[in-house]
Amino acid sequence: MLDSGVFDDDRYFDVFIEYAQASPGDVLVRITAHNRGDADAPLHLLPQMWFRNTWSWRDDSDRPRLAARGEGTIEAHHPKLGTRYLYADGAPTTLFCQNETNVRRLWNATDATGHFKDGINDRVVRGDESAVNAARTGTKAAAWYRQLVPAHGSVEIRLRLTSQSLPEPFAAFDTLLAQRAHEADEFYAELQREVPDADARLVQRQAFAGMLWSKQYYYFDVPQWLRGDPAQPAPAPQRSTAAMPTGITSTMPTSSRCRTSGNIPGTRPGIWPSTAFHSPCSTPSLPRSSSCC
Repeated sequence: MLDSGVFDDDRYFDVFIEYAQASPGDVLVRITAHNRGDADAPLHLLPQMWFRNTWSWRDDSDRPRLAARGEGTIEAHHPKLGTRYLYADGAPTTLFCQNETNVRRLWNATDATGHFKDGINDRVVRGDESAVNAARTGTKAAAWYRQLVPAHGSVEIRLRLTSQSLPEPFAAFDTLLAQRAHEADEFYAELQREVPDADARLVQRQAFAGMLWSKQYYYFDVPQWLRGDPAQPAPAPQRSTAAMPTGITSTMPTSSRCRTSGNIPGTRPGIWPSTAFHSPCSTPSLPRSSSCC
């Protein structure tokens, strides 16, 4: 990658995302973007949340809902998981669409209507305002931050995902985050007390963090998979002869400058948060590809 020239003159961004639990079901998120270059540069940051699309499997499925609740606040309601609130500091623009395949683009279904899952991308990259829902509701949403990052400087944005409606969600944010960071340092100091080399301790800590980040449980409902989903086309007959396990726990350690998606510790299945990056300048940021559907 260095040979490609994308890092020439240090014209790139480092984006760091930190998570901390204030309490069970209350997650703090801090995103810090560093401009390593010699010139001020624009950067678009889009923290996102969405519901996994299970409503398209059956005609009688209840659809969850994301909706704007004032500037920079998104309310997420799920029939089984209850209600959560995502607070985005600084009152960014909120964008909404449905977490559904764009069948017009993929299968040329010209009569299909709606705001599809790539609507946020089309709004930001292509400037298509019709790609997102003007009513600010849907099953996929983003907080759109447009930042000018100074040369050799940084910008910071803060978010909070909680099960409670909070009148001042960022009142003690920095104190709580610093406390959790201190607790994490104490934990690793004890764990690594017999590792004398500082660089080795850092590598080990990063490896542990990567495994915690990427560990996911995949559940397969085999009878339903064999039958197929009632609201979808019937599966091929050959599927009935296949056999699959009921569950797999998978770890996929990765290394990337920008972590962009994954389960937030403390949240329940069904609400998926992530962060996307878009820079209009010539040097790209380096997002980690999503492993969620």
